[in-house]
Amino acid sequence: MIDLSDYTDMIPDVYVPLLENEDRFLIMYGGAGSGKSCFAALKVIYRCITEPGITIGVVRKTLKSLRNSCYQEILKFINSMDFKELFPNSNKTDMTIECINGSKIIFLGLDDVEKIKSVVCDSFWVEEMIGKRGHSVTQNDFEQLNLRLRGGDFYKQIMITFNPINIFSWVKKYFFDRELESCKIVKTTYKDNPFVLIDEDYIRELEENKKRNPHKYEIYTLGNWGSPLTGLVFKDNVFEGTAPKGKIVKTVYGMDFGCTAPSTLIRCDFDKENNVYLTELIYKTEMTNEDIISELNRLKISKKLRIWGDHASPDRIKSIKRAGYNIKGCHKGKTVEEGIVFMQEKNLYTTINNKNLNEELQCYCWDEKDGEHIDKVIRENDHCIDSVRYAICSEQKAAKIRAIKRY
Repeated sequence: MIDLSDYTDMIPDVYVPLLENEDRFLIMYGGAGSGKSCFAALKVIYRCITEPGITIGVVRKTLKSLRNSCYQEILKFINSMDFKELFPNSNKTDMTIECINGSKIIFLGLDDVEKIKSVVCDSFWVEEMIGKRGHSVTQNDFEQLNLRLRGGDFYKQIMITFNPINIFSWVKKYFFDRELESCKIVKTTYKDNPFVLIDEDYIRELEENKKRNPHKYEIYTLGNWGSPLTGLVFKDNVFEGTAPKGKIVKTVYGMDFGCTAPSTLIRCDFDKENNVYLTELIYKTEMTNEDIISELNRLKISKKLRIWGDHASPDRIKSIKRAGYNIKGCHKGKTVEEGIVFMQEKNLYTTINNKNLNEELQCYCWDEKDGEHIDKVIRENDHCIDSVRYAICSEQKAAKIRAIKRY
């Protein structure tokens, strides 16, 4: 029998009650140096020792980011606590750590869609749920993981750790802005972690942000929600509102096709005043052509109105066209960035019901190089935005062609 009586000695007091917490969702967020990720790693090890046969998945957005973070963190604790004999098998190629009692830790990158679809775990730890540019876990990612918790005699839990860098994230709306059953939320800062308080240089760096970088101070020192205001692509031309009756002069649809990624359909209502009113109609993964046609039928999409579909999927367009829909391959512009310029020239109106579209608009950022923004966007979680881009760019191109023909 392993003696774990002193296990909590290495855990900050604020986290000790969470070691036995069995809520479905255990959210630990806040400032830098608060020990939330260290505790999550320690709880994974603790459960593997005390619950023989359990399988726990450790997840980040990419597998590459796991190799030098959570994987190394867990191995570090195993070695420092002299648990090497309990966990003799660690495989950096397969990204697994096995305990002699049959428990197993598997490391999963959400960029490996097929592996995620095939895995079933008893619990998960999702690290950096809200990540820096291009590395956030999407709501679709999370919902797929939640579906993978099933079977077995162990309590099911998803531990989630992050710094609250984006107040517009779906994470805040999903877990913080509503009542959710079996959900424990704990906010911590470096002041809750006695193991980091002894590092005076580190504390000084965190506190100096108050004058040097107030934005970072709010997030990483105080653990408060922040806003990614710098680098947002659509920060000046997105408003809340519905299409006014009698003012719409044209309605078209934009459609992006996905397989493991979602297929999306956005209705775009244009008025004479350079405004486009957006309605999210489809956002679903693994849709076949038949599924899409069935959904178009269910939504009663007019077969007279134009659907601008991604021209990179001509077979899908042909199939939908054969079903009687007025679909055509879109004009995207020479680059994504050129298409974005067309979108920025419009006032885009959205509503609270456009859940996925809103999330994308609030997180769609310009990329950075050497600390400066460059004229290139981060292509991630942009499926609804692509649908809108196809519609606006195609209508812009069609208008130019019509103008030329008039002359």
